[in-house]
Amino acid sequence: MEGQSKFVDFVNNIQEKISQLTTLEIKTIVGDYLIDNKDDVLPAPNAHFLVLHTKIDLIGGDVISHVSRGVMQNEFSWMRELHAEKERKAHEIIENNLKAIKSLFELFSTTKGLKVE
Repeated sequence: MEGQSKFVDFVNNIQEKISQLTTLEIKTIVGDYLIDNKDDVLPAPNAHFLVLHTKIDLIGGDVISHVSRGVMQNEFSWMRELHAEKERKAHEIIENNLKAIKSLFELFSTTKGLKVE
């Protein structure tokens, strides 16, 4: 029973985490900066940085991007390409995570004798 209890706790933990996952954020930052206790990016004292920041609403599908004006200069094309690649990989990660969660749920349901459709 202890093993089953640990598995149920594990599944409950996954369910809790899923309910918290509504937004995916991708940040690409060049320059000197600080991260505050809320994970917000701030310029370091007397410093400058450029940022590409994308927020993806996983429920509604909305995508919002914030782009520093300087990033649009040709010398930062590498930064735009890097950020675009991170966005592509993020979509792959989300898809793979959803598949893994579904598999875990099916395993849990099978062990509990539930029918999954």
